[in-house]
Amino acid sequence: MIRIEDIEEIPRLLWNETSSKEFSHVPYESRRGLLDLSTPVKLISGDDTPLLVAGLFRRSFFAVPYLWVLLTEDFKTASPAVLRALVRAVGTLAPQAETLVEIGNARAERLAKLFAFEPTAGTALIGDLEYRLYRRG
Repeated sequence: MIRIEDIEEIPRLLWNETSSKEFSHVPYESRRGLLDLSTPVKLISGDDTPLLVAGLFRRSFFAVPYLWVLLTEDFKTASPAVLRALVRAVGTLAPQAETLVEIGNARAERLAKLFAFEPTAGTALIGDLEYRLYRRG
């Protein structure tokens, strides 16, 4: 049902609107750097359909890693069974992690909560977008 593959490059897929918007703010050199610093980077598919690319970025060896996720357009059509399996798969990839969610993006906030992340008081400004820090574990 769920297939997880290690990848070295982000594949050309049809990304959802939020992922496209956020990734467009990251210059190519920074994307390459993010991939180089993220271990592991995974392509997660459900029922043979790519649903997301996820990676863990560590600021330092002892720091809690950041989980970053790019959702495909097919993510929104995944069945409830596939979504439950996907939540478990991401949970094993990053049992303790932090992530950033664009402030005011209700869909992204719900997604973070689906994956068991809770908001904190921390914020970050990346480009012209403001994000809230979410933590799990």
